[in-house]
Amino acid sequence: MSRIGTRELIYINPKGTAMRRVIRPENYRCSQLVVQPAYAWIAHHRATALTNSQTQTRVIRLLAEFTDGCPAARGLEAAEARLDGAVIDLTE
Repeated sequence: MSRIGTRELIYINPKGTAMRRVIRPENYRCSQLVVQPAYAWIAHHRATALTNSQTQTRVIRLLAEFTDGCPAARGLEAAEARLDGAVIDLTE
């Protein structure tokens, strides 16, 4: 996951309206972390044929905002945060 770019999902909601959800990992200091759930979000949405992804994108953004601020309060660099084994391992 070395490439950090915008993750975008376009789908049709139950009312027949095209919806666009976007996550921009590059907007956060913890961009490498944001990429991990963003990939999972898109895969899960497609695999389960969801008709709404607003909640998932909001949760990813909230996680990113929290992670951007929390490590700094402890003298750590948010860019080092990961879900799986890194300098800042959030699962710990």
